[in-house]
Amino acid sequence: TEMLKVDVEKLKKYITCHLCRGIFRTPITINECMHTFCRACIYKEFYNNPTRTKCPKCESELGGKPMESFIFDNSINSLINILFPEFEQIDKENTDKMYEIFRNAKTPLPGDPTNDKKTKPSISISVLPHKHQNSNQLLPKLSSTRVQVAPNMDMSKFKKYLTIKLNSLDSELGEGDLIVYYKNLEMREDFTFLNIEKQ
Repeated sequence: TEMLKVDVEKLKKYITCHLCRGIFRTPITINECMHTFCRACIYKEFYNNPTRTKCPKCESELGGKPMESFIFDNSINSLINILFPEFEQIDKENTDKMYEIFRNAKTPLPGDPTNDKKTKPSISISVLPHKHQNSNQLLPKLSSTRVQVAPNMDMSKFKKYLTIKLNSLDSELGEGDLIVYYKNLEMREDFTFLNIEKQ
């Protein structure tokens, strides 16, 4: 087995939270703009500022219920667990404490495992490059083909999400270069994963 050497220092700017300036801990990505934060940081930011409706980093408008656009970023989390294996246990302990504090304050957080009715659903999918009939080129392969997304994410936002992930491998890639297929059918821009599930 060939060992891959990674320069963690060069990677840090891609896995650093804008709010706490530390390495992402339980990373949460905002659907609208695809910026990522520590889960504790982003929830604290919005609970401490209940009228906030914009991304803390880029100021993109997130609508009247901004926290509904939050999704757990499994790809980044997997990378961090590989680079910093000791974080996983520490994060679990800290996350349990965070949920307990908010439960005791009678303001339970979305995703609290003890409150199943408010646990936000997600879909885990595999993303594989596909050679189009009119092209001989394949997209660069992601480090992990497993991606976790919100069921109500549409194809337009999904392509934006993939573009950001793929840009670390190919800086010239744009959203217009991506076509999403399911069962050999091209998915419309307004299609969500809920639409696909029903097919």
